[in-house]
Amino acid sequence: MKKRKRLAALCLALILLLSVPALAATLGDPVGGWDTPITAETALARGVYWTGLDYQSENYLTLSPGGAVLPIVASGDPIRAAKSFSSLAAALQTQGVHVIGGINGDYFTVPNYEPVGILVEGGKVMSSDGGFNALGFQADGSAVMGQPGLTAALHTAYGDVSLLYLNKARPADDFALFTSDWGPDTGNTKPGREVVCDLVSGSLSMSGSLILSVREIDRNSGAAPIPAGAYVLSLADTADAWRQGFIDNLNAGDTITVTTACNDGWQDVIYAVGSLYKLVTGGAVNSGLDNSTEPRSAVGLKPDGALILYTVDGRQSGLSVGESMTQVAKRLIELGCTEATCMDGGGSTAMSAIYIGDSALSQINGPSDGYTRTVSNYIMLVTSARPTGVADRLAVYPLSVNLLKGVSVQFTAKASDSNGYAAPLPADAALTAPAELGAFGADGTFTAQCAGEGQVTATASNALSGTAALTVVETPDEIAVQDEASGKTVTALNLITGQSVNLMALAKSNHVALLSTDSCFTWAASADVGTIAPDGGFTAVSAQAVSQGAITVTAGDLTVSIPVTVSPPLRYSDVPADAWFYNAVEFVSDRGYFNGVGDGLFDPQGQMNRAMLVTVLYRAAGSPAVTGGNGFSDVPDGQWYSDPIAWASQDSIVNGVGGGLFDPNTSVTREQMTAVLYRYFGSPTGSPDITGFTDGDKIDGWALEAMRWAAAQGYITGQGGGILDPLGTATRAEVAAILSRCFA
Repeated sequence: MKKRKRLAALCLALILLLSVPALAATLGDPVGGWDTPITAETALARGVYWTGLDYQSENYLTLSPGGAVLPIVASGDPIRAAKSFSSLAAALQTQGVHVIGGINGDYFTVPNYEPVGILVEGGKVMSSDGGFNALGFQADGSAVMGQPGLTAALHTAYGDVSLLYLNKARPADDFALFTSDWGPDTGNTKPGREVVCDLVSGSLSMSGSLILSVREIDRNSGAAPIPAGAYVLSLADTADAWRQGFIDNLNAGDTITVTTACNDGWQDVIYAVGSLYKLVTGGAVNSGLDNSTEPRSAVGLKPDGALILYTVDGRQSGLSVGESMTQVAKRLIELGCTEATCMDGGGSTAMSAIYIGDSALSQINGPSDGYTRTVSNYIMLVTSARPTGVADRLAVYPLSVNLLKGVSVQFTAKASDSNGYAAPLPADAALTAPAELGAFGADGTFTAQCAGEGQVTATASNALSGTAALTVVETPDEIAVQDEASGKTVTALNLITGQSVNLMALAKSNHVALLSTDSCFTWAASADVGTIAPDGGFTAVSAQAVSQGAITVTAGDLTVSIPVTVSPPLRYSDVPADAWFYNAVEFVSDRGYFNGVGDGLFDPQGQMNRAMLVTVLYRAAGSPAVTGGNGFSDVPDGQWYSDPIAWASQDSIVNGVGGGLFDPNTSVTREQMTAVLYRYFGSPTGSPDITGFTDGDKIDGWALEAMRWAAAQGYITGQGGGILDPLGTATRAEVAAILSRCFA
């Protein structure tokens, strides 16, 4: 159990680590992070920042231009088939493409996953731009951001018409052109006409043309099939007469020419993905950006052509609170970008990458929904280069750690080749660390021995090396104590005699969680409250009275104290020590007025019946001897309540309900209970009117004098808010509380 709790603490700390990749005044004070190369052109970085109230956690992939790694856009087949990053990467892998990493792409409509903006793959326009911004890539990997300005037109012998909707849901008043990239059918839900065409020549590119031949013209009440390789020109019946006439003039065998054009700089784009919001233009933050804080995805472009694929986690207190679009824009400018654009965010924010030495991609960001969503498309960094099998770079894992003095950590070295594929680790690779910080044992485990900063280094004889940042702290800034079983923070303990609890300590320095184990802390406990083991296991003393003391936990020069109160064992499991009726139940139980209901229970909310009430008062009177019968046909001799009812009846404390019956099992109201108690005390007179209760007018006349008396004596205090509730059923806890006041 203890090992398991420590592993959990280590995992938490690894999230919040540790050497800072770049200063980020926009996000807060840097408190952690790391950066690591992947290939000669790509690198991955993580930054953690303290805002003053919580954390911000960012991740970004950098791609330098001119190498074997290129950016592409990948989507499902069809384009509305939502996919995970890993599934698309696996599909590319079968085509000989190695995926280095990437992020989610364009916004999409829910629930049909239609990309909102443009989509271009392999030079083919898969979906029109909708008038939105976009991110495009040329064959050499050069990027362009802004408005693609894609226009399309249909030309026939009978006239020309603009085409705004290419593989976009058909509007009520205009044409839409569908290909099988859209899906097996048009998805229309209203009646219209479909012109099914075959491709004669050409292709849909950013600037070009294709020629179609009309195969047939169909009328359809909804979704129409899209034959493989065909194009379907669709128009709803609600469109205007001019557009209807364009269809009316077409016949099988006619030719339709589709032309496309775009803004300057976009003609040679072979991959493109939509972006609703441009963030940075010419090195300046764009105006009118969304300033809500969310998980975000974005792409930045540096003057030298380098790309930054950026994500920030959010909506996860203790991990990251998210950024506004303005913050993302400013952060990308800090990272050297002069152009930047925003991709889909929120729960769709996703980043994956492959670490040095790994064969599979890893999820880099922390999804705000707790799981990775499937989305319409992704921006991926890929290479077609094949594995060499020769180590070209080394990495040390974990990439960066903050340790509390005394903890031991297992570091691991891995290798990859020049193209980002896992490669065998050189046989002579070795790990070293500064002797002043600690030492490696024979099993390869590093033990932190002195405070300071340095690096763990992996080296091999072929001059390869890799490093991990290392910080050792002796005295932390904070120590938090948690209950191991619940994971809740403990600031005070209230235990009963002999009770045990396993405590664990977590340390932070500069708001960063430190890797630690039980041996890093020293525990102590006051002798009058219990004993504590070196691993934080505390056992309360056996005591007959309440005792108080403290538990302390120390790391370096910092000590934290936890107040401890130990109480005698609970008499009843359903009467906790912090219950409002606890002292009253203890009072009446100590004196034998009340017994439990069995199985260690008192049943405080249970209803008080006539037999119970009389029996309690009988015991309070000392259980006097009873002679003679009780006179009630429903109270046979030999019952636990027979003598108490006979005694109370003979002393005129209770009356029957008529017809020779006592009705022992009927619950009593608060005014009935008070009337019985009033008669028990001899029916005293002269009590004042009831004041301070808003429902005093609800008291029956026969009980009014008794209620006045009980209120004046402070025996009955109401239920808060000036409510006396005379007709409410009396509970066992309420009767215990009243009797504790009467007999105190």
